[in-house]
Amino acid sequence: DDIEVSGSAGSSYCSAEEDDEIVEIDEAVTEHIDTVLGVTCCENNCIASYPQSVTNFLRGYMKMIKDCQRTSLVTALAMYLAFSEDNQRHAYFVPLVGQVCRTAFKTAYNVSNDTINRHYTKRDMWILDDVERAIQETSSDNRCLNLEPSDHIFCDYKEKLERLYKKLDNIQSYQIFEVRDGEPGVVYCRTRPDSEPVVQNLLSPPPPNKENIHDVHKKVLQYVPPDLRSDPLYIVPDAADRAEVAATKRFRRQKAAQKKNRPAANADAPRKKKAAESDNQ
Repeated sequence: DDIEVSGSAGSSYCSAEEDDEIVEIDEAVTEHIDTVLGVTCCENNCIASYPQSVTNFLRGYMKMIKDCQRTSLVTALAMYLAFSEDNQRHAYFVPLVGQVCRTAFKTAYNVSNDTINRHYTKRDMWILDDVERAIQETSSDNRCLNLEPSDHIFCDYKEKLERLYKKLDNIQSYQIFEVRDGEPGVVYCRTRPDSEPVVQNLLSPPPPNKENIHDVHKKVLQYVPPDLRSDPLYIVPDAADRAEVAATKRFRRQKAAQKKNRPAANADAPRKKKAAESDNQ
């Protein structure tokens, strides 16, 4: 509720699938971009002077879910606290644009003075020390992606991450992903560096190998102490599984026998051909 998004902008931007929804989204984004570029903010025209950068930023920002928009706003305010000096008018920060005046900042993020003041009062934004500490506490093998050259700054990040983390639920809700050595397929997902991770295991357990279960039951179980036979490792195969395993092994033996006999048959072919030619003479 802290961010008033113009038009029909909202969480549906990250999940719009129908054509009519996409058209509605694009119209809202275009309308807001025109509003920002047309604002009279200061004598420097600090935001209207960068139409392409403003357009690239707002295309992504307007399609974020509300939590992501709030994170973007709080981060921008943290930059203001970290780098602003007394009586410095152009100290607010808009991604891809740079330092702007307060009016331009409010218009770009579509927030009021009260919203900004509430964040200051609640101490929501980080100071530079918080950012530095978060970086130091992260893994040394983090992968950073430079988004500036892209025309769709935040629109494409879901597709890029899905190539690395397939079947990751609610991927658009997270900002930080961590994969640790020794835990293949396990992804730690965070919305921000200091939030509790949501752990997702992307590697489903492999299906049981019926042939191995059959062999363990037939060849190993007799040597296992009775008090240990309840372990799932020693599961008793049912009749259908035993029949399937027997058929698989029989097919494998037949195929191996055919492969073994094929060279011998090929070796006899020249002799048979020569004998046939002699008979014809």
